[in-house]
Amino acid sequence: MDLSVLLVESNEILRKGMSCAVAQGPQIRRIAEAANSTRALAAAERERFEVAILGMGLTAEAQHALIAALRRICEDTRCIVIVRDGSYRELERAIRSEAAGVLCGDSSAQELSAAIESVRRGRRFWPHALEQSLLDRLQLGSGARTGSINSLTDRERTILHLIGRGGSNVEIARVLGVSRRTVDTHRTRLMRKLGIHKTAALVRFAVREGLVEA
Repeated sequence: MDLSVLLVESNEILRKGMSCAVAQGPQIRRIAEAANSTRALAAAERERFEVAILGMGLTAEAQHALIAALRRICEDTRCIVIVRDGSYRELERAIRSEAAGVLCGDSSAQELSAAIESVRRGRRFWPHALEQSLLDRLQLGSGARTGSINSLTDRERTILHLIGRGGSNVEIARVLGVSRRTVDTHRTRLMRKLGIHKTAALVRFAVREGLVEA
């Protein structure tokens, strides 16, 4: 599938550099650039973007607000955020948002291409160098006990797997060929069984249990 990519970065030099790096990847149909959130949303109203890349020129708050706004316009848009220093706090905030991918300011062009390919396939992405430390530190809530994955039915495991890959209830319903209400019901049951009440914690549980590749 050819991709239409939206780049959002206030610094023109960085934006042009990212554009050149993205253009080197396969299956890129079009690259649109925006210097701020307002222009990004205007572009998204005119055209559907499969991937949006939010640069460091946006504050963390602006990145998260823009992710939510872009997904309201098109739920299928997968957003990649670039964080300034790759600190645990920044990465945790990014992963707790609806971001499908996270990159650091010093990430390579190869990692950028890998992130685009990963989110295009419905998987989450963060830099390999940070995977283990991130998984070690992102605990499943402040010492709260969680249930066993063995308590889940096959359908609940499937839905947990799809949640871990970043799927919304609408997307999961489409994949499974069921109604959104059915997915809502299964999701509520599995969260009750596991004692987990937030999507971000479900994602981390799915990664920990090997249902989703880190």
